[in-house]
Amino acid sequence: MILQDTFEHAFRQRLLDVIYAQWGELGAPFSDRRDWNDVIDPEALLWCSLEFLPTEPRLAETVLEWFRTNKEYFVRQRVYKLLSPNDPRRTLWHALDARAQSPKNELELPSEPSHGLASPTEVLQFAESIQEKSSGKYQGPKRLGHIASGSATILLKARDLLGHDIRHFLLVYLLANPGGGRLKTIQAWSGHSYRGLSEAAVRWETGKIVTLESGYCQLIAAEPFRALLHLKSEKIVLVNWLTLFDICVRLLRDLAKARQKNFDAKSTVVRTLQREASEKLNSYLPNSEKEDSAVGYLLRCFPQDAHAPYKTIIPR
Repeated sequence: MILQDTFEHAFRQRLLDVIYAQWGELGAPFSDRRDWNDVIDPEALLWCSLEFLPTEPRLAETVLEWFRTNKEYFVRQRVYKLLSPNDPRRTLWHALDARAQSPKNELELPSEPSHGLASPTEVLQFAESIQEKSSGKYQGPKRLGHIASGSATILLKARDLLGHDIRHFLLVYLLANPGGGRLKTIQAWSGHSYRGLSEAAVRWETGKIVTLESGYCQLIAAEPFRALLHLKSEKIVLVNWLTLFDICVRLLRDLAKARQKNFDAKSTVVRTLQREASEKLNSYLPNSEKEDSAVGYLLRCFPQDAHAPYKTIIPR
């Protein structure tokens, strides 16, 4: 049981605030929207959300519905790279995506539970309960609204424009960074291979869409693309959600293990977990005011003595 006056409970709630707000931008019927412009990464959001599906019924119902009706937006190859044999989200992903299920539809027992559950068996039981609902035969209620039109959903707009081609990641990064950026930095943010990204950049250089020199790429003319994506003058804020969400989930699991071993909030173990997570999250704070960022919102949950100084850096 997670006591409501603990850091673990407070951080879980803050993380769920971010998750619900992002799904709300994608058309989910949640009223948890915030004034954050951080660009939503659909695969990272889904992968993080899987951790909480067994313990958050309204999130589970919405994710199932969104995934059934918007599968064309997902780049499955990015999710496949995240699948670890020991991660409970692997079992939940296999239950969610019929294309990922084995021929015998057998789901594997993970080595640890997702946060909020007592055992891996509970993960498997929940996965089995949603397996049928994730099939094409199941017709659930249609309650999804329209995807928001701001900069937070620019990755989906870019996929409407360019499909799943790796160039849509390249385009969004260069629109967010008018001064250009290194392909290695873009590769770390997108999660794609450097080779594929480099080949895409070379093709665009040949077409005089970008300049490319020593691995540094810059968009020649941004306005035509901003017009195609119906973007206004609002700032595009990039966050490496794939890595950042993973830090958050790992922190919650480690805090749960510490709680089960009866470590209190002032113990060296818990304080070390907080400090290390705070430092990692701080390094991913986007190049914007922390008050306007979901990352800053998460960081403000930590005790003041756990914080490293806020940094202003380019997204990575």
